[in-house]
Amino acid sequence: KFSYDAQRRVFHEANKQTHVTTVDAEAGSKIDLFRERFLLLQQRIGRHRMFLKPAFECGSENRAFCELTPLTGLLGAAGETKYVMGCLSQLEDDRFFLEDLTGVVQIDLTNAAT
Repeated sequence: KFSYDAQRRVFHEANKQTHVTTVDAEAGSKIDLFRERFLLLQQRIGRHRMFLKPAFECGSENRAFCELTPLTGLLGAAGETKYVMGCLSQLEDDRFFLEDLTGVVQIDLTNAAT
């Protein structure tokens, strides 16, 4: 099993003694599973051409790129276009939230099409 280090942007092989797999795991294991999955998806999306920042600017090739913003980056950013990645969850009845590793934002889905 490999784990992703977001600071160094590399994968490390997990230590076999610390990551013993069992059928009846602890509650924290489920949280770790979703955190690792989220970080893996975030890393893969970050490598996509659309989200890569150009290394240097060529005169004729100015391509646009999108930057993923954590949910805490939405505070005070009214009227700006931001791209976020998160998990859609329903924490309360008839209320939906978008959450990532930094925070939770309530979203309005009344005008959403199915």
